[in-house]
Amino acid sequence: MHKKIIDIIYESIGAANPVDLSPGEQVLDFIHIQDVVDFYKALIKQAATVPHNSTFQLGTGKGSTIKQLAATIEEASGGKTKINWGGKAYRPSDVMYAVADTELAKAVLNWSSNVSLDQGVKIF
Repeated sequence: MHKKIIDIIYESIGAANPVDLSPGEQVLDFIHIQDVVDFYKALIKQAATVPHNSTFQLGTGKGSTIKQLAATIEEASGGKTKINWGGKAYRPSDVMYAVADTELAKAVLNWSSNVSLDQGVKIF
């Protein structure tokens, strides 16, 4: 199982040596698991009224770079990350921008995320 970027960043705080990562400019939409659970609860509760073949993009609708994520984790943890930004090149498969369009979830389910990135890393 591959570690996720949040795990890697947190683990870098106590690392003896810096962790090599890409330059960290990818813009991603980080959603807290509690928001995912709340989305599915809303979807199940309103399943009968959801238009057939609806495709929901699950996220917050707000993007953060991986570098911004690391800074947010530093602030929340009080620790200093040990990351060598640019120590690895971007891979051809790296997604450089992935931010959810949450309008359909708002319109159909009256749902939006409630846990901000700042809050989420504090309860990680």
